[in-house]
Amino acid sequence: MRKAFLTAISGLFLISCAAMPSPSLAQSGSGIRVMVMVDDSDELSVRHTSPIFLRAFRELQNQMTRYGFFIVDEEMLAANLGWSIPGTRRSKMELVERLTIVNQGSDPRNHVRAMVILKLRAARKIFSGFAKAEARITGDIYDVEARRFLEAWEAPRHKFPIPDPCNQFCVQEAVGDHARDLGASLGDVLRRKLAYLTRGDGMSGASSLGGGLANEYAVTFRNFSTREIIEFTEVMEKEFPGFVRSGRPTGDTAVMTYAYRTKAPGNKVYKWINILLMDMGLDPDSKAKVNIRGTAIEIDKIIGGTTPFPSECRGRFC
Repeated sequence: MRKAFLTAISGLFLISCAAMPSPSLAQSGSGIRVMVMVDDSDELSVRHTSPIFLRAFRELQNQMTRYGFFIVDEEMLAANLGWSIPGTRRSKMELVERLTIVNQGSDPRNHVRAMVILKLRAARKIFSGFAKAEARITGDIYDVEARRFLEAWEAPRHKFPIPDPCNQFCVQEAVGDHARDLGASLGDVLRRKLAYLTRGDGMSGASSLGGGLANEYAVTFRNFSTREIIEFTEVMEKEFPGFVRSGRPTGDTAVMTYAYRTKAPGNKVYKWINILLMDMGLDPDSKAKVNIRGTAIEIDKIIGGTTPFPSECRGRFC
């Protein structure tokens, strides 16, 4: 069984390798869907409705799209879902909750993999006879699908002269005049960070299966025997490409759940699980059922009895 499974997986893996991009695309996002949102809960920060962000965001989109990232537009997504974008200030928690609900939907066209939360602060400094403005953008990057924080970063600080005197509206206008420069600088930092996080070392040209973002799956077995669960998970850990680690299982033989972390994409894991079930003599269309929702995978054995595994054994625990 294992030889047949490994042969099938090797064939799929070789085909995927042949289609992988060349090293020249090392800093490419390879179509990763990214949502950029603004945390303006701080009263000193610039609102997300400010023209400054709107002008900077256009340049950011150009930068990110040029390097292969798919920037999901919040307004288009809201329109597609029948939602609205409030004009009030929004906290980071509200933004995370909003996007988590989007990813729980069944339409993959609305799903987002990486979430970037920005915060822009603009201030003025007055000296004797002259003044200057400073703009600073900070941000956090999250893997929405895996529900984990990836990295915090800060774009280079921008400084430029302003009239003296210059009120708050004057400062906003002065910063707005440099919004495209802010967006370009932000896009450059952000695409390098995301390229590194999603493809390993973005500067080296190396790429791993599924990129640098690992997927954390909750795999649930229903109506499998203890031996079948042990054998099944052993193949997943030793023969599925991209395996990172597994977690402590919970439950019993009726319903057993364990954490499975891999760099392989979800479509590959789905294919490999079905191949393994067929190797066990369990037809996924009649004797077993695989249900995948986001990062939750349920494998339900419909028929009764125990499916025998071949007597072939390797490793210490035989």
